[in-house]
Amino acid sequence: MRVFSRNHLLLLALTAVAIAVPALAQQPVSKYPDCPANFSAGQNDQDAARGAWLAGKAAFEEADYNKAIDYFKDAYKRDCTKQVLLKDWIARSYESKGDKAEAINALETYLARMPKADDAEQVRKHIENLKAQMTPANTGTGPASTVTGTATSTSTSTAPTATATDTAPPPSGGHSVAPWVVVGVGGAALVGGIIMLVVGSGKVSDSKSLCPNNACPATVLTTAQSENKSGYTLETVGLIVGGLGVVGVAGGLVWHFLEPTGEKKAAFAPVITPGYAGAAVSYKF
Repeated sequence: MRVFSRNHLLLLALTAVAIAVPALAQQPVSKYPDCPANFSAGQNDQDAARGAWLAGKAAFEEADYNKAIDYFKDAYKRDCTKQVLLKDWIARSYESKGDKAEAINALETYLARMPKADDAEQVRKHIENLKAQMTPANTGTGPASTVTGTATSTSTSTAPTATATDTAPPPSGGHSVAPWVVVGVGGAALVGGIIMLVVGSGKVSDSKSLCPNNACPATVLTTAQSENKSGYTLETVGLIVGGLGVVGVAGGLVWHFLEPTGEKKAAFAPVITPGYAGAAVSYKF
């Protein structure tokens, strides 16, 4: 009687696992923000979207697909006119991490918003292939079908389901790519500032050559004054832009080396755009 009771409890436990695991696996797919036909992203959103895409691309190349998906979704949220993000980056990242259901969802969203795209037929065929490749484990029906086996085979087949990559939290820690984006932007500003400074100095020098001994003939006076004013303006702007570039490079390097490598709750990032220099702070709950 005691042996029968233990076997009976084992059977009940296996049945409970067969019911509970598929329910946990059947998570709803992502819902993407609506994108009206007349939507137009502002310049700030376009810049932010490009920055998020670059960060996602770097994470994708490092095979950190969870982080890449977060960046790509953020880029699409900021500028939903870039429908290619759904097909080439979000769906691709989900497929790379083995989540075919989410990959199909992203591709179907792309087709719904770009029904007349040149590659629409190719995308439809890819969706069909993904659906054909989906195993019972992907659809959430696999564990239930394995319950008919022995207790040993069932426990080993259901254990990986509980630790699948689809349900694992995204990895944290390590240095992010954002500081190097800031360094790159700062370096570009520094180079641009140096170029403007050199060109401006050349104009000032040319204006002085038109007026030897500070005496300007009437025929070239206007030209000399214009060249001189333009040169000084370029020099001033060059110094400002170059200075911002130095701040960006230094700030990015300091950010990189001081950035904690554990799980990040708060983030500080310098922001440098034409006409603005400041900082952005975000907090993760």
